[in-house]
Amino acid sequence: MNCSGFASEPTALGKNHTEHNFDNDVQGADSFDDFVVSRAKAFDYARSDAQVNVLTFTRNMLQPFLIYDFGHINFYNQVEGASIDRDATEHFGVAGVRLQLDTNFRVDVGYRLNYRNFDDRVVTSDSNGYVDVNVFWQPMDNLRLTGVIERYYDESTSSFGVIDDVKTYGVIADWTVMPRWRLTGTTYFDDAQVWPNAGIP
Repeated sequence: MNCSGFASEPTALGKNHTEHNFDNDVQGADSFDDFVVSRAKAFDYARSDAQVNVLTFTRNMLQPFLIYDFGHINFYNQVEGASIDRDATEHFGVAGVRLQLDTNFRVDVGYRLNYRNFDDRVVTSDSNGYVDVNVFWQPMDNLRLTGVIERYYDESTSSFGVIDDVKTYGVIADWTVMPRWRLTGTTYFDDAQVWPNAGIP
């Protein structure tokens, strides 16, 4: 069994939360988020997270896993008594199974639940769920491919929304050209709904 935790890590970005890398020694264990680079942010905020990952039966082909994350989101430029209060706490959990076909190929399939509790006086909380998929393939020593399907809350890019509800479908290609040269390409589709404006289906 492998268990790891990450204590209170502040960041100014939204997060592609489910990297599903439980062991930093395995291939594809880079935890940087390629999917948020192009998402413009309208407001300044900080996010701190504490996360626990548990991966069991690591010698078997089927490896059940659990992920739990607690996050705190604090907006800098919000005046006291603002009509929309975006400060919040967030919980999300993922439960699923890793199919480890080879050291260079794995498929993580699970279900993710998101819950956010807002400081806003009108919109107090919201929750949703969605399938969560992470596929890793390393066809060559210097080339790694990762596919992701997930749903998560991101900080709103609209002045009239509290949050963005995002479904992401994407692929990352990571190519080490030479020892000190690395090329990463990302293609993705974001289905982002401003909430509560558009509602969450």
